Order: sequence, then C-alpha cells, then structure tokens
Amino acid sequence: MEIKKKKSEEYGEQYKEHLLEQWKTCVEMANSNSERRISTNNVYITVNAAIIALISFTFDYKSILLSIVGAIVSILWLNSIISYKKLNRVKYQIINEIEKELPISPFTCEWSLLEEDKKLEEDKKLEEDKKLEEDKKLEEDKKLEEDKKLEEDKKLEEDKKYRQFTHLERILPWLFIILYIICIFWQVAICIFK
Repeated sequence: MEIKKKKSEEYGEQYKEHLLEQWKTCVEMANSNSERRISTNNVYITVNAAIIALISFTFDYKSILLSIVGAIVSILWLNSIISYKKLNRVKYQIINEIEKELPISPFTCEWSLLEEDKKLEEDKKLEEDKKLEEDKKLEEDKKLEEDKKLEEDKKLEEDKKYRQFTHLERILPWLFIILYIICIFWQVAICIFK
C-alpha cells in the first residue's frame, strides 16, 4: 500500500516542511500508542495480581469463579496485545512510507538492521552446525581458534540479539492463564476430596 500524496510541484513551497511535520506527528502517535500499550499492560498486571491475591484468601467455590474471571481478563489482555501490535505495525508502515520522501529513513533503517541481525543469527546457527562437524575432524588443530571465535560470537550475539516486545509481553498473560487453571483444578480437587 502506498500513501496517496501530492507531488511537490502540485503542493507548493512548503511540501518538505509539511512532510516532515506529518512524519513527526506519525512518530509521536506511534510513541503514544506504545505508551498506552505499556499502561494497559500495567493495568492488566494489577488486576491479575489483585485477583490472585483474592484467590489466595478465599479457598472455596469463590476461588473457582475468581479464577474463571482471571482467565477471561488474561484472554482480554492477550487480545489487547495483539491489537496494539497490529496498530503499531500499521503506524510504522506509514512512517516508513513517509520516510521514502525524506533525506534519511531512520525507522526503515532500524528495522532493516534488526532483520539483517535476525538473518545473520540464523545463518550463523547454520554455519555453527556445519562448523561443528568440521571441528570434529580437526578438533586439536582448531580448538584454540574455535574457543576464541565462540567467545566473540557469543558477545556479538548478546549485543545484537533483539526480540520484539510483543513476543515477550505475550508470555505474561499465558502465565496467569496457566495459574488460574491450576487454581481451578486445585479448588475442584479440594471440594471433591473434602
């Protein structure tokens, strides 16, 4: 998809200035969206923590209901994360389209560097697997070089490794869901064996 735009000649003298201002506005909106996402995550964490606290104080049928409510809250949280991810993806696609008209493209460059790092990590893993086979044959001769290279690679890998925040933040709602399921089974077991 391409942003519909007027050509510089049609727009007038202030084309570049207005383009830059629109780019700044889009970046601010994307940052604002990320801040809202973090605030939303904090609310869900607080609500889940409160539900877990209530469950720990009420070990009866209410705990089962609270666990069900907590699981529903966590599912809503997951949907919120997915929604924010989609919204951010679209916002950055727009920013990248606008950057095509600007002298430099910092966000486009940032993402392409991250993608390159990801590809380098995959290539490096394949190379490491292949190298391990060769190292078995030449183990004594290459032992010192291999150790040195692995240390450097490990340091580079740690420096360059990037995981999207969305991948990490999706784990927490699932942990709460699992915790609620355990609470439900625990309470059912207590009710049955009383």
